[in-house]
Amino acid sequence: MFQRVLSSTRYIQKSTDYNFLIPWLKEGLLTSSGMKWHTRRKILTPTFHFKILEDYLPVFNRNTAVLVKILRENMNKPFIEINNFITLCTLDIICESAMGANINAQKGKEVEYVRAVQRISELFQQRQLRIWLYNDTIFKFSSLGREQRKVLNILHGFSSKIIQQRRADYLACTNNLDIIEQRVDKKRQLAFLDRLIEISEKERELTDLDIREEVDTFMFEGHDTTSSALSWAIHLLGAHPHVQERVVEELKDIFGDCDHQPTYENLGQMRYLEQVIKETLRLYPSVPAFSRQLQADTEIMSVSVGYNVPAGANVTIPLFILQRDPQLYPDPNKFDPDRFSLEAMQSRPPYCFLPFSAGPRGCIGQRFGIMELKVVLSTILRNFRIESLDKTEDITVLMELILRPKNPLRIKLHPRKT
Repeated sequence: MFQRVLSSTRYIQKSTDYNFLIPWLKEGLLTSSGMKWHTRRKILTPTFHFKILEDYLPVFNRNTAVLVKILRENMNKPFIEINNFITLCTLDIICESAMGANINAQKGKEVEYVRAVQRISELFQQRQLRIWLYNDTIFKFSSLGREQRKVLNILHGFSSKIIQQRRADYLACTNNLDIIEQRVDKKRQLAFLDRLIEISEKERELTDLDIREEVDTFMFEGHDTTSSALSWAIHLLGAHPHVQERVVEELKDIFGDCDHQPTYENLGQMRYLEQVIKETLRLYPSVPAFSRQLQADTEIMSVSVGYNVPAGANVTIPLFILQRDPQLYPDPNKFDPDRFSLEAMQSRPPYCFLPFSAGPRGCIGQRFGIMELKVVLSTILRNFRIESLDKTEDITVLMELILRPKNPLRIKLHPRKT
């Protein structure tokens, strides 16, 4: 059933739920459809080529080193609420990767922008839970609507300012041979924004508004989702010491006694850690459900029964339920990374593991996200032994826009080395 919808180029229209995101993201890759989506996807796909993704590794390593330093400073406390630390780290990473802007959220800088990024998702969720605010006119004059406009002014103002600065830098470079040569030498440090500006100047296909749409989309999709996955992974590793130690053994085989930061080659060697990440995303998909709006009457088969679904209907894919189906995953609530060994994955049907969606509208940043997860988790585990103070079965999960625990996850850190 889900494969029929997700694998087809006919069903790429997002559902009306995504309209709440349009005030921030406008018609970026996540919310656009039709020819605009096809054109934009074609333009953006090369910016996520694996050779370009490798360029982001220094950004991941640099900001993760800051995180480890801060965690070490808080290590002697009875526990830390890991979500808060991880959220600021991923915000630093995505801002530098997307815009080339060092906001230093982990060090308490750019407070207004940091709060705006954190607040906007909360406002989306609050509107989604209040059906009377679905009407744009009513929402516009509500207290939430007024607050959202203020938050959006901060978000759009910040990204627009950075775009103007980076475009000016680009034009200055193109008019100065010495700077061009320096730029070539530093090409591996270009942010996502720089690449879009380069496309804009050379191919004249993207305006500043187009660029802002995609930068804001990258910010939205690459911040909260990664933060959620990291927080759940850290909790699960701390709750399953035998899994944690198996990851640590893999890291010892890769790094030995060396303290160097992970390289792109090292990330490819972290096969068991990738299984841990996938099993985390099976149990706690960052986006617990997503949906499509059908543009034509469609017959959808479920087992041996066919259902005629009319055009205009929203079809929801409930990942949190699908990925805990006991027919697909025996003992589904058990945390078992071996479910994602090569042999185990080959025995399951396709489209039963969808944390990054699938098909034509599959997440363009999937490899970026996996890389970031590997860097942060491997670096934390090389420095600390993690102990989870909350029992997994006692944690209340909130099915919001992003899957979250109702209360912060409590973690106790122990040093692995001095």
